[in-house]
Amino acid sequence: MRQALLVLGMHRSGTSALAGLIVRLGMHGPRTLIPPNEFNPLGYWESEPIVQFHDRVLHAAGSSWDAWAPLDTSFDAGPFASELTRILDAEFGSTPSFVVKDPRMCRFVPFWLGALAESGITPSAILIVRDPVDVSRSLATRDRLAPEFSLLMWLRHTLDAEHATRTIPRSVVSYRQLLTDWRSVADRIANDLRLTWPFAPDDAAIAQFLRPDLCHHAAGPGDLSAPPPLDRWVTEARDALDQLQRGAPALTDGAFAVLDDVRRELDAAGLAYGRTDETVRADLRIRLEQMDADRRAMDADRSRLDQQVTRLEGENAQTRTRAEAAERRAAGLEAAERRAAGLEAVLARAQQDAVSLQAQIERLQRTEHEQSAELASTKHRVDALLSSGSWRVTSPLRALLRAVRSVARRTDPPAAD
Repeated sequence: MRQALLVLGMHRSGTSALAGLIVRLGMHGPRTLIPPNEFNPLGYWESEPIVQFHDRVLHAAGSSWDAWAPLDTSFDAGPFASELTRILDAEFGSTPSFVVKDPRMCRFVPFWLGALAESGITPSAILIVRDPVDVSRSLATRDRLAPEFSLLMWLRHTLDAEHATRTIPRSVVSYRQLLTDWRSVADRIANDLRLTWPFAPDDAAIAQFLRPDLCHHAAGPGDLSAPPPLDRWVTEARDALDQLQRGAPALTDGAFAVLDDVRRELDAAGLAYGRTDETVRADLRIRLEQMDADRRAMDADRSRLDQQVTRLEGENAQTRTRAEAAERRAAGLEAAERRAAGLEAVLARAQQDAVSLQAQIERLQRTEHEQSAELASTKHRVDALLSSGSWRVTSPLRALLRAVRSVARRTDPPAAD
């Protein structure tokens, strides 16, 4: 027959540490785990579908995870039984033994026992107890709950789970002892439930997992401060649970009687004030959820605006870049225009020089033409002279004259020194 090990305890009471140890000793955990976070860095060891299922059941019963009033006895959980069976099949399959953990389960253990019986699964329970003052301080840190309210929650979860598991095999253990001497706790659970752990413990791995430094809130014996009758309820319940942890048969009946008395008084107070308190808190929760939705909408709007600002800043940067490039091009054009103006001035001067040179060339050409005409005229006259009769007649005379001049030069006295 298959076996389900139910880890029961108030929120922030060490149920995660205990479930993680049991998995390390060979029991199957759920397939879909809630991921670790800053409040539980080593994991919750809770099935996400089961936690969501529990929230739906509590909502249908007019309650919530943080309520302290008893569940409405007229609430019919029957329609949820088949859904739980489907979830168990999906999360654990056909494994012969598995561990289920969620503090919400403390509120309706009888429903779980009925569903497990219908599925042919044998239940056993481990009730882990942590000092209620430690729990209240931890909840104040995580959820900002008032100490008195956390103590009422501790009573509700612990008393309901303890009362509903008296008829099945169970073991009552201490969270503080789990952190300081886990091996003795594992041995006690195995002895109380008559089971053998499938795996031999890996001391190093378990010591790394169950680290005492992860317990951030440790109360002293006199740290309980609560108004009556809450202070008495918490003190009596804590002392009675200590007796159950010690396991002395002679003390069991007396502890049961004390726990039953406290539970009856808590139920009466819860029926008188708890429902009203839950109504007020439900209304407050709705308002907080609306405020949270409004905040998320504002965050979304802010995100969109941030994206638009980022886009506009990018576009502005691109515009500035283009403007700077345009300015550089304009500056380049101005420089080019200045260079062009300078070149135009040089060209104008060159054109003027060219006009002047052209005028000089034309004057020279006219001079050359005039000289050529004069030369031609002179040549014509010379040619005419040379071809004339007088030039031929006087030719002997010109030869005699040249000879006389030659003799004269030879006979001239030398020049004085």
